[in-house]
Amino acid sequence: MGTKRFISLFIIFTTLVTFSCRASDAAFIEKQTVEARQMLKDYALLNCLREIEPSSMLAKDLSYAQSSFSFMGSGQHRIIQDEETFETKYDPYKAVRDYIQNESKKAIGHMKSGATSRSVGCLNVYHSTEFNHFISKQDSYIYN
Repeated sequence: MGTKRFISLFIIFTTLVTFSCRASDAAFIEKQTVEARQMLKDYALLNCLREIEPSSMLAKDLSYAQSSFSFMGSGQHRIIQDEETFETKYDPYKAVRDYIQNESKKAIGHMKSGATSRSVGCLNVYHSTEFNHFISKQDSYIYN
């Protein structure tokens, strides 16, 4: 009886350890994905804000910040290139830049005074459900 009980307890223990390891791996992967998505979103927002007045001092500072979120900085998405020609096949950074630029032009903020704000357009897109969905479509390009 003692051996059967030991084997049963060992199997239960092993199963629990296995499932907890898988759960912690899944939690780590989920955390990594959330962080990568956030960095890609921030990269796009910085680009959108920088494009409002590209020759300003603020734009220069925003470009430095944007670089830190890019592929060459601490960005976690990879750019896909042809292995022989090095031609870019897909660039998630370009994709999000294009997306936020196009959509922010449609979402410009209109003030009571009659003035418009392109910054509000950038922020509206940044916080939109559609943009979050577009960002999640870039998950297959995250480094593992």
